[in-house]
Amino acid sequence: MNLILKKHIIIVAATLFVLTGQVVLFLDYLPILSGLFSLLRIILFCFLFVEAYRHRLRFSSFEKLWLMYFGYSLFITLLLTPSNVIPVISICLNSFLFVMLFRLYGIGDMRNFLLIFSRILSFYIYINLFFIWKYQGAMWTGLETGDRFLLAGNYNGFGPVFLLALTIEVLYMLYVKKYDWNFLLLIVVIFYSLYFVGSMTSLVGLSLLLVFIVISRYPFRRIVLLSFAVFYVIFQILAVFLLTDFSNNRYIRYFVEEVLGKDLSFTERTDVWGEVAKYIAARPIFGYGFRDVEWYNECFSVLTAHNFIYKILLDGGLVLLLLLCATIWVSVHSSNIFKKERIVCFLQFAICTLFFMMIMEAYSVFYVFVLCMFLFYSKSLLQDERISL
Repeated sequence: MNLILKKHIIIVAATLFVLTGQVVLFLDYLPILSGLFSLLRIILFCFLFVEAYRHRLRFSSFEKLWLMYFGYSLFITLLLTPSNVIPVISICLNSFLFVMLFRLYGIGDMRNFLLIFSRILSFYIYINLFFIWKYQGAMWTGLETGDRFLLAGNYNGFGPVFLLALTIEVLYMLYVKKYDWNFLLLIVVIFYSLYFVGSMTSLVGLSLLLVFIVISRYPFRRIVLLSFAVFYVIFQILAVFLLTDFSNNRYIRYFVEEVLGKDLSFTERTDVWGEVAKYIAARPIFGYGFRDVEWYNECFSVLTAHNFIYKILLDGGLVLLLLLCATIWVSVHSSNIFKKERIVCFLQFAICTLFFMMIMEAYSVFYVFVLCMFLFYSKSLLQDERISL
């Protein structure tokens, strides 16, 4: 391995370790580690910014739209709720750090980028399970905001981390055309963790993704993908926007009550959605700017909108939602040139799965951004990926 490649691998590993740690770990009660990660993130950001300038890195249409998305999000938050601007700046920094890293070192060496990314995500997931075993549950208990785990804080936040880790691991296997020992271990740890904490939203979503890994071997994978995308849109409209009463549908009732062990209010989420819809109707165009958990608790007696689309509408109204839709459309349109390829179908299904899971939860937009970026540059993932999983 030449010195230049070694240097690039060290930069990728260091940046992904710090960036991923900042995104997926709950560091509120680990101030030294949090401060160290923040400092390293700034140093790495400055280094990559200089490298990007030196290489005359130009934004693609995808990145320009994301720039508009974050720019508007930052503007509306500064205008309406300036005290909450720090989290928005943090998400912007994380996103552009990933852009620079991916464009400078990822596209040209996708094998090592995927491998390192997968191993780092897996490492944080395995460490989280270790602490779950050690404390027989959450690391921090008895807090006003509920119990907190090392990974994502609330157990409902496990879902996007697990989905991203599983997606990157499968992309790596499809790229190198061979099995990876980490794949089976990751599946076992993910599903054990979800079973232990009882996160049904994530359990259902990741089970669907796991099934599609097998289905993606067959020619009808595209039909399954499109059917699932249509199902997501219909369910989002019926369950969230229209607050449809499913009590008369015995199939849905059986699945929710008997299989998932939940009630048809989806653990009182329908009440939250109804209240959130009233707030959105009052300011539909520009929203309220980014708001903290105290505001959500005061307005809705919960810590989040419990729906990603509603969260976007609250943060920036229809303007922000349209910018998000435009960005996703650009990435999907770009990848559709290779829509028959297995790896592209799988990545599109993973994004659909993330949105399906976000019917019940409002995850960070960073996860959408990362997966859509891989999708936009899906040509870099393509080889003759004919392996059987």
